[in-house]
Amino acid sequence: LFFNNTILKRKQERQLKKKLKKEGKKQFIESKSKKKEKIEEEEAKKAIIEKEKAKKKERLKKKKENKAKKLEKEQSEQRKNRLLEDNKDEEKEIKRLEKLLGMKRRKSK
Repeated sequence: LFFNNTILKRKQERQLKKKLKKEGKKQFIESKSKKKEKIEEEEAKKAIIEKEKAKKKERLKKKKENKAKKLEKEQSEQRKNRLLEDNKDEEKEIKRLEKLLGMKRRKSK
């Protein structure tokens, strides 16, 4: 009986060890998968943050381009207006000079 009891105890101990080992493996695998999930979540968050940063950068870039275009347009408009004014002034000057020449001609006749 004593011999059988020790054999039974050893058998139970082995079964218990196997059971614990299986559970340990399961826990290890589960913890590993949880770690992978966490890593994947973090990578997904990082990817989202990167996309947002890229969008923000793109928006800023477009904003700068629009400002540059607007400034360029304003400058060209100002230049155009300045040239028109200069032309008007030149035409006035030409008319004034023609008038003066015309007056001189009249005087000399």
